[in-house]
Amino acid sequence: MKTVIAFLGLFVAFTACSRSVPPEEPGKAAQALTFHIVSKDKIEGWKLMDLPGQRPQGYISPDPDLVLSQLKSVELFKKAYANPITSAEEEYSGVKITLQDEDATSFTGLSRRAVKHQVLVLLGDKPLMAPVMMTPITEPVFNIQTNGRGEKELLEALMHLVKK
Repeated sequence: MKTVIAFLGLFVAFTACSRSVPPEEPGKAAQALTFHIVSKDKIEGWKLMDLPGQRPQGYISPDPDLVLSQLKSVELFKKAYANPITSAEEEYSGVKITLQDEDATSFTGLSRRAVKHQVLVLLGDKPLMAPVMMTPITEPVFNIQTNGRGEKELLEALMHLVKK
């Protein structure tokens, strides 16, 4: 039950901060998916970045906290839920990302270090989302909510990272 609550909390954080990415250019090497724990304080040598979502800027280390150059799978999803405020049925959609087994431990470790911090997720140099990590993610799966905005392009770009 705790894992489900943690996953739902993180899903909400991720979905609130998502952005679409244009597809990679033909003939270009696949870009890595990188994760950076964001600092609101200026740190020498760190780069000031515009962040998607509610917080406009933050500083990231020149070296990512986690680099994923291969993914197990990516797929589009669409789900319905009952809005707890209006009781109306609403829908959300996006891309579900499943990590390689060997990356799951590193991903969980990053999520533990980042609790109560914002994490910027980049595909190459394109910001995808920058949620605040509310709880560690213990499953090797996370979603990027797009609600129909550029999800096919994002899926196509991420497909280049799927291990064949």
